[in-house]
Amino acid sequence: MVTAPVEDPVPDSQFAPAENRVSSQWRHKDLRLGFDVFFGIIAPLLCVYFDPGLLNGNSVVAPHLLGSLRLFVYVEIGLGAAVLAYYLITRRNSSWLAGALFAGALFAFFVGILILPLTLVMLLVLIGIPGLTPFFTGYVFLRNARQCWQQSPAGKHAYRALPVALLSTVLVLGVPLSLQLSANRLVNRAQTAIRTGSGQEFDRALETLRRIRFAVYIDTGRMARDYQRTTDSVLRARLAQVYRMLTGDAIENYLAD
Repeated sequence: MVTAPVEDPVPDSQFAPAENRVSSQWRHKDLRLGFDVFFGIIAPLLCVYFDPGLLNGNSVVAPHLLGSLRLFVYVEIGLGAAVLAYYLITRRNSSWLAGALFAGALFAFFVGILILPLTLVMLLVLIGIPGLTPFFTGYVFLRNARQCWQQSPAGKHAYRALPVALLSTVLVLGVPLSLQLSANRLVNRAQTAIRTGSGQEFDRALETLRRIRFAVYIDTGRMARDYQRTTDSVLRARLAQVYRMLTGDAIENYLAD
């Protein structure tokens, strides 16, 4: 007797109601949206708010690691969060927006690589996991930039739209970086004037530091040590004045600790 071959059972998923498949797709989209919002917007802002000293110089392990790029970091994180939020809300696809999102990815990967040695060291004591956040953020921006590019009309005419996307990337990264470099030069000149300038140059330098102290980390600890080492009474008075302006405290209190 010949036995008919037994066919493999049809997976239950083929009989699943269409409503279930649609619901599963929506759950997947919701999870991806939550991932993008957290790692693309919330986590970078939290890293700035709970800065472990990489921007403000309070870290014992790597003080002011990003201090000379403080303004650049602030602007890029704020701009990137705004651009990503706009895209996630509107889903408007364009080469210009794709370039801006790609700039956010480049910035996030740059920060992640810059702090990677510190992150690896801190992972040994299980407190370096937040240092991996920039890589997740970079992934979020890169994936959304790719999606924005592919779903935009520009994706079908890359040879014409690519210059627009590249220009957007250069502007989003270049303008804040140019502002940062200008601020760094102003701070360096002001610090030189504090030590060697005339009375009027010192007053101008003090005002310059007062206006842009948020943009660049200024090592007040080094300033206090210079105050302690020097015997020049004029320089000591200037350093004490600058220190009080920057910290709101007397330089003697720092040295006494």
